[in-house]
Amino acid sequence: MTYTAWTFVLTSLHTGRPVGFGLICPDAQFVGRLLCASGTNPALEHRQPTPTAWQDLRHELSLGIGVAPLARTSAIHQALASDDSGLNIQYLSHQLIALAAADEVAAMLERFLARQVEGYEAR
Repeated sequence: MTYTAWTFVLTSLHTGRPVGFGLICPDAQFVGRLLCASGTNPALEHRQPTPTAWQDLRHELSLGIGVAPLARTSAIHQALASDDSGLNIQYLSHQLIALAAADEVAAMLERFLARQVEGYEAR
């Protein structure tokens, strides 16, 4: 099965520096973010959008995303940072990911998000 994974960088409103990364995969019903606190290992957080929020996310992603920070009212911003008003959310990329079995989806997407973080930090 093939899924589209959308990745985002989370930056501090105060410093403009990256503080984490997010991933949304509507087909797998997966929203996760890795927050990178200084001096610690990144902490993965699974997010749980409501059914209505999933509809809004799918619609927003279908329209396309620009490179500017997303509005705080956007479905994407709400899914990745609803409880943290000190964050900007910006689109990085979207990619197709092939998965062998449905029970591997969450673990595979977690690994994919971790690789995205590693690749971004290596730049």
